Parts: sequence; C-alpha cells; structure tokens
Amino acid sequence: MKTKTNELCPMCGEHTVTIEIIDDEFEYGCEPDTAVTLVARNLPVRGCEPCDFMWLDDEGERIKHKAVCDHLGYDPDEALAERKRLKNERLQNSD
Repeated sequence: MKTKTNELCPMCGEHTVTIEIIDDEFEYGCEPDTAVTLVARNLPVRGCEPCDFMWLDDEGERIKHKAVCDHLGYDPDEALAERKRLKNERLQNSD
C-alpha cells in the first residue's frame, strides 16, 4: 500500500511523492560467486509516479545498512560506543 505525502519530488518538483513499505531483497558482496541475498524488512521506498523516480531516504539507508551489519555479525552502535571510549581514553592520556 502506498501512502501519499506532501513532499516534493527531487527530480520533477511535483507534490506526488508516495511511500511504500516493502521487504527488499538485494545482493551483498563483490564477487558474483560469493554474493549473498539479504533482505531489508519494512523498507520505506519513496517514489514519484509521474516521473517514475524512486529513492531511499536516510531511514531507508539505515535499514539496508542494518541488514548488512546483521549479516556480518557487526553492531554499529557498539562500534560507535567503542570509538568514543577510545577517543576519551586518548584524550585523558594526553594530559
């Protein structure tokens, strides 16, 4: 189901943007023989019917990024916290 918004299309400038929530299957990996199919669930895809342009906003990009991180067993929030901890440690040691 598509939901109409009051957003302007970045391509044609019309107020015809809709959002459709989908589960998106995409290939992850550089080499065709080692690539895997991942699924980004509840992905908000924005689209403009008159000009046929479709795109992801920041939320959509975060959802796809999370699908890759989950596949790799990587938690970006933990990595960010660790980077902050190390930065604070370096600052304390520089005094």
